Amino acid sequence: MFGEERVVSRHDVTDQLIAHGVYEDSDFAYEFVDDIWSMLMHRARRIGREYAMEVTSHRVTSEFEWQDRPGLSFCLAISLANWCELTNRPAVNAVRQGEIFEQISALALQCLLPNWEVVRVGWSPAAPVTIADVVKRVSDLLGERSVLDDVEYWSTRHARDEGLDIVAANLFGDVRPSNAVWFTQCASGSNWDTKLDEPSINLWSGLIQFSNTPKKALIIPYELDGESLRRSSRKGDCIILDRGRLLRPGDVRLDWVTQEIREQIVEWVDPIATELRQAI
Repeated sequence: MFGEERVVSRHDVTDQLIAHGVYEDSDFAYEFVDDIWSMLMHRARRIGREYAMEVTSHRVTSEFEWQDRPGLSFCLAISLANWCELTNRPAVNAVRQGEIFEQISALALQCLLPNWEVVRVGWSPAAPVTIADVVKRVSDLLGERSVLDDVEYWSTRHARDEGLDIVAANLFGDVRPSNAVWFTQCASGSNWDTKLDEPSINLWSGLIQFSNTPKKALIIPYELDGESLRRSSRKGDCIILDRGRLLRPGDVRLDWVTQEIREQIVEWVDPIATELRQAI
């Protein structure tokens, strides 16, 4: 997507691996490429039309510019910039990267959970909330009793959101307790696995008197294999939406990313795409 080549064959990739000394033995190179191709075909099937690339048994073809798939481009730019250790990165501003990713995540949840309320409640430069603000907003949304007088007993006055970025809730058409609720953390950094314990449901249960305990969810822009997904989900006791799950709305509606967020993504990705083209 970010390079000039529109078609890449298995043979081309194998030749490059051998030519650059990654593999001296062609058999090992072919085995490695076979594994990569199998993974690409699996991802293409899972993500659907949003994937923007056609993967056959012999080649990968891209007929789209990266701007045509803003959600995918943003996630890939984060992954590739980390992997290639790029220096020309607006993502050095981790707050901005996180803010855009939260917006994408909220849009995805709205598509994936169409009958649910999806509300961004976390701190951002545009919404410099305090933990008391977040507690009140969440308790009002869920129809649950908050303990605002005890906020500083469980948290600190200077806390922002205690790891809670998005609340997704099925309110069943009324404003009463006992709802299906996800407390969601959006982790766009390469250290996403350090966020598995956020938000702390135990801590939040001290701030709001839940009639039933919310489920924790984690959204990341990276692709996980089944083993990593299973272990991380178990370790964090959470539902994980990796890149493949996050981008599923694009298989139904290619315009699921709003124009406003699309423009933010294009501005953020463009310098990374330029450096990637120079590096390839």
